[in-house]
Amino acid sequence: MSLRQAKSLIENWRVEYNTDRPHSALGYLTPAQFVQAHQKEGLLPLGSMSVPY
Repeated sequence: MSLRQAKSLIENWRVEYNTDRPHSALGYLTPAQFVQAHQKEGLLPLGSMSVPY
């Protein structure tokens, strides 16, 4: 596996983990679902979840 392929594989995992995978700390919601639910309730300002980890 080349370095470019490894970087691509890791980036794909990171995106899936931070957007599509449910998290127990978020009540088993995906991060996107959590943000949507809490923005509707006015609990999160827009852009508050913009820092990827």
